[in-house]
Amino acid sequence: MTALGASTASSTDEIAKGLEKFSSIAKTTGLSYEYATSALSTVVAATRQSADSVGTSFKTLFSRLQGL
Repeated sequence: MTALGASTASSTDEIAKGLEKFSSIAKTTGLSYEYATSALSTVVAATRQSADSVGTSFKTLFSRLQGL
């Protein structure tokens, strides 16, 4: 997680806080830990939105996709 944070200009704290928001739905939908952390850090780095906001958005997105 540290290397990922360094390569995307996100801190490990940011990534961890974002993962807290959608980790349960990510596990339910079959996302790996590596995929979830890389997706979160990429979006945070690209948009500079807070990790909490991105994590909540991912939670909503994946729960809606799961419902299809």
